[in-house]
Amino acid sequence: MKITSLLRPFAFFCSASTLAFAAPHDDPHLIRAPNGYTLRSGDVIRLEVLGEPECLVEEQINSEDRIRLRYIGELPITNMTVKQAQTYVAQEYRRRQIFKDATILISITKHKPRYVYLNGLFNKTGPFALPPEAEAVDIVRLINSAGGFQPTARTTRVAITRTYYDENGKSTETKTHIVDVKRRMAGSVDGQQLEPLMIYPGDQLHVPERII
Repeated sequence: MKITSLLRPFAFFCSASTLAFAAPHDDPHLIRAPNGYTLRSGDVIRLEVLGEPECLVEEQINSEDRIRLRYIGELPITNMTVKQAQTYVAQEYRRRQIFKDATILISITKHKPRYVYLNGLFNKTGPFALPPEAEAVDIVRLINSAGGFQPTARTTRVAITRTYYDENGKSTETKTHIVDVKRRMAGSVDGQQLEPLMIYPGDQLHVPERII
């Protein structure tokens, strides 16, 4: 199977070092959520109701995607941007006639990390966190940010193991693909620019030793 058939898994369930990425917003080596970062289970948020200090909340979004608010109880808050969540919470306070005109301020104090896993002859092995805003990172960018390869690594035979999921989040299959990263690090083949090859949370990368 050609590596171009490496498709994005439908959902990710994936703590350890954080990869250092610095990239412009339109960087083709990163895939970002089209509408910006959305809140996830495991994120820690600070939520304020302007002028109502007793409503201050700072806690982790629980495993059921909810957060407990003063006077309301639990509300589902994931899969929304911060702006969308602010609007939603304000509407709920008004709808329940708790506050006539609530102004909500939400900030993320800690992102839940999502990891890829490196083993074999990388300079650094183990779990590495993707940038919070990234849905996926190009394999060359990721490996370089993680410290690169050891001198005896067989960079032409890097294995990517990925689990695929259905629309209900149930795993359907796990596949391993072999990638020539050395060629990709060169940037082009026969004058043809290579498209980025994206690595997603939960992917496992293994590089063997080169036969000398």
